[in-house]
Amino acid sequence: MGKFLSTVDVLNQIESNTKIFTNNQVQICVDLERIIDELNPVNLPYAVIVNKSGDFESVSSLNSYTGILETEISVFVVLDTNKDLTGAKAQITTTDVRIDLSSCLGGWVPSTNATTPMMGPSWDFAYMSGSRVIYEYKFSITEQVNPEDGYCEEYDDLTEIDITGEYYKNDKLISEQEVIITK
Repeated sequence: MGKFLSTVDVLNQIESNTKIFTNNQVQICVDLERIIDELNPVNLPYAVIVNKSGDFESVSSLNSYTGILETEISVFVVLDTNKDLTGAKAQITTTDVRIDLSSCLGGWVPSTNATTPMMGPSWDFAYMSGSRVIYEYKFSITEQVNPEDGYCEEYDDLTEIDITGEYYKNDKLISEQEVIITK
């Protein structure tokens, strides 16, 4: 069974390679409202990792079943605008953050099933209040899912084949035969 990307892997990768988020400034969260309303990190900038979305495309052939799993990971970065009413300082900081996250995650191959390295980041402005601004940095990866990676239903061995044949000549049914082959 292969290993697939998890948000814990992303957190460990950022913490082990970052130059900005050095004092326990990275967290995993699933509720985006908490980032905006409840989290009050002491050390800013602060990064919150969210497994944002995924897409699975199945690929079947005569003798195998595989799939392609594309996962999008978002890293929401909370920047301090407490002493900067315009947010201009945060604009400068976001460039440093983008470069740091790119060096941590861009080109990283986190699993044996990865068909491409981690791609990104693209980024968007997410939220601004009087004391903080939040940017979303998006990364994506494509991984291959093989039959041995998950549950595959076991089928009983074939023990019998029933064949019914109808034989026609000039559009008229001549004979009908049934054959049963058993193991």
